[in-house]
Formats: sequence, C-alpha cells, structure tokens
Amino acid sequence: MKKDLFKSITKKTVLIILIVLTIIQLTILVSWIINPWIKIEIFDNLTQTETWFLRFTTTITPTLFMVGIYTWLVKPLTKIFRKKPKFFQKMVEKIKKFETLDLPVKKSTVIIFFAVCLGLVLTLYPYNPTINPEVKPIGVDAKRYIDFLHKLIIQPSISQAINQAFTTVDQGQRPFHLLILYFIALFTEANILDLVKFQLPFLILFILFTVYFFTFEGLKNRFYASTITLFTASSYLVTVGVFAAFYSNLFALSFCYLFLTFLLKYSVKPSKKFFWLMLGTSIPIIFIHPWTWSMLMGITFIYLLLKFSRKNFSEKFKKEIFPVALILAINVFTDLAIKSLIFQTLTGGAIAYTTVTSNIEFANLKNFPSNLFMTIRIFSGGIYSNFLILFLSTLGIFSVGLHKDNFHQLLLAWILITSLIFPISNIVLQSRLIFNLPLQIFTVEGLFLLGALAQSGKNSKIRLEVKLLFLLLITASFSYAFRCVLNTVIGQL
Repeated sequence: MKKDLFKSITKKTVLIILIVLTIIQLTILVSWIINPWIKIEIFDNLTQTETWFLRFTTTITPTLFMVGIYTWLVKPLTKIFRKKPKFFQKMVEKIKKFETLDLPVKKSTVIIFFAVCLGLVLTLYPYNPTINPEVKPIGVDAKRYIDFLHKLIIQPSISQAINQAFTTVDQGQRPFHLLILYFIALFTEANILDLVKFQLPFLILFILFTVYFFTFEGLKNRFYASTITLFTASSYLVTVGVFAAFYSNLFALSFCYLFLTFLLKYSVKPSKKFFWLMLGTSIPIIFIHPWTWSMLMGITFIYLLLKFSRKNFSEKFKKEIFPVALILAINVFTDLAIKSLIFQTLTGGAIAYTTVTSNIEFANLKNFPSNLFMTIRIFSGGIYSNFLILFLSTLGIFSVGLHKDNFHQLLLAWILITSLIFPISNIVLQSRLIFNLPLQIFTVEGLFLLGALAQSGKNSKIRLEVKLLFLLLITASFSYAFRCVLNTVIGQL
C-alpha cells in the first residue's frame, strides 16, 4: 500500500515538474522569437536564468562531445569481458517496443508543418529590418558566394559562364550549385545579394524533407521521423548554417540523405530502379561539395564492410554489396573523367587528399584537448556548445551501437568514420565533421532511449510524462536556436 502511494506521489510530482518546466521553456522560446519587437521584463529574467544555465553547462560540453562520439564502443568492449550481456538485449527490446508507438498521418503532418515553419522563420530571422536595418548578408562565407556569382554573371555568354564554373570559380569545386544560382539570376534578373541571402530557407526546406524520407525509410515510424524533422529545423544545420553560410555543404548533405534513403531501399529490395536512383543522387554531390562527397564515399565503404562482416559471402554479396561497390567505382571514375580529364581541375579525390594532408596529422593528438575546446566553445561562435544536444546525442550514439539493422548500421558507419579521424584533425576540419554529423538523428535516438526507459508497462499509447519530456526538450532546442541566430546577427553586423 505504502509502495503504491509512493509511486503515485512520485508520478504526480514528476508530472508537475515537467509541466512547470515546459511552460517556462515555452515562455523563453516566445521571448526569443518576439525579442526584436517586444521586450518584457519577466521574459528577460527567464532568458537571463537560461543564459546562466547555458554558461554553466558549456564548461563540460567539450568533454561530453569527446565521450559521446565513442559511446558506440560500449557494447563491443563489454562483449570482450562478457560474452552475452543481457543488459543490452533488454534495452534494445525496450527501445524497439517504444518504436512501435506511432502517430497518425495527420498528427505527423502537423509536426512536419511546424518544423518547416520554424525552420523557415529561423533562416529569415537574420533579415528582419528591426535587427538588421540595412538587410546585410549574414554568414561568414556569404561574401564568397557573392563574389563567385559576380564572376559568372559578368561572363559574356552562358557557355563561358558554365566553363568558368567548372574550371576557375573556386577552382571548379561547386559548379552545380553556383550554376543553379546563376541561371536563376539570369532568367529572373534577381539581385545577386538577394539570391545569396535568401537561398538558405530553400536549402533548409530541402534538407528537412530529405532527412524525413531517410529516417522514415529507416524505421517506418512517423513519430520518429517527424520528431527528427523537428529537431533538424533547430539543429546545427540551421544555426551554424546561418553563422557560417555553409550553403554548398548543406545542399550536398541533402543529396547525401537522398542517396542513403535509396541505399536503404536497395538493401531491402535490390532493383535497377534503386540502383539508378543511388547513382543519380550521388554523382551530383561531386559537383556541389567534393569534400562532402568524399565523406559519403567513406561512409558507404564502411557500411559495406559492416554488412560484409555480418553476412555470408554468397548471393547476398552479389545482389546487395557488389552493386553498391560498383556505384562507388562509377563515382570515382566520373570524378576522374569529368574533373581531371575534361575540365582539368581538382578531383574530389584530390580535394580529399589535400584535406587529409593539410588538416589531419598525428601531431594534433598532442593538442587534442585545446583543439576540442576551441572547436566546441569558440569556433563557429560557440554554437556547438549545446549541452542538451550533446547529452542526448551521447545517449543516441550509444543506442545506435546496440542495433544491427541497416539503418543503424549506416548511422554507425557515419559516426565510425568521424570518431576515427576527429582526434587527429585540426580545428577547421573538426568543425566540418561536427556540422556534417547527423546529430539531430542521434539526438532523437537519445530521446527515444529516455522515452523507452520512461514508458513502463504495456501501454499502447505514449505516456503524458514522455510527451511533456519531448515537448520540453524540443522547445529548449528551438530556444537555443533562436538565441544563436540573434547573437549571430548582432555579432556580424
């Protein structure tokens, strides 16, 4: 009797705490959204309290990230000492049970709608005349894109502009992206400044939908995929995207998610259609952002190795692994044939080699603590120093390491390649590695792990406490995103 009473009191207490915290966090979020127009003293006091909390937690974020990218090792290391750890098996069962809880199409559509709206508001926020009266371009690399486009626009003919995009402008590294902007400017007579400034909303819109398709294909769960889409709208892809103007990088990542979606489809049902779709979504990346293309090739190669280690060398190899390996080979050949032989510019492979030789060396191990501190807390305006995202991602990467399905094996390949080269990378490369990591997916993996642990019993519906926890963390994520974007504008003007 006393035990049941204690449980009831604890449950109600937790519920009340979650409701209060969620209301406070929603108030803080509204405060950041309306900050340029309206300032309310009570709201300001709450945001100052949040600022104090963030400053306190940033002291441990570099260590948290370092631990987080290696939590996938927990299971394999435990197996060395214990052949069949039941703890992991029970945890996977709980997670899989929680993943069966889904949302109706209408509710998931509403979540995606909110993700799109908030993502678009965040990307347009810097050009609010109240905080940016002259509507100046925001983003470290924005001026480079203005210069790139100007060099194409002044060309006397379209053929010369195309040739310049593939050979001279930025050493021919991102011709597809620049030519899309060039043709928009040419046929609509749009201002170059406006094109550069307002391309980010479209890039974010593209990546929101590709992330949704990828994650939905992975688990066939609308709740999971729509929650990830919501976190993507407030992720580093948006905040660092605004700060650094990594436009081509973002564009290339969208194609990466499309390629990985078709790779998952091909793994389930090998067919010519998915083979050509994989090829059609991987080749463009060579001409959008070669560094991201080389990363994708590395992820795919490691994924093949992981699959090969778990499957028999038989018909599975011929039907599944060999065609994907063939796509890698065609990509490399296309890179060499078009870039090197036709346009005589740096190939994606050459750029990857240059990146390795100029940014990766074992001497960086000695400076790893200071490099990590600079990358997380200083570089990119300190935006990476987000305790909430890094904590949930730490749990999420641990959770990914527990699964053996194709989707989680792809995520494992992604974190594997990052964790292998991260300690020997310099600050510049470390920043790009974090930006390219699907941390929004790892965040929701961690959130689902917490949800699975909190969802006790045989409930067929998501508990109220779990819903409130999700809402609290989502609002906290968006609050941090609006804070970062506003600080970016103030800092760069």
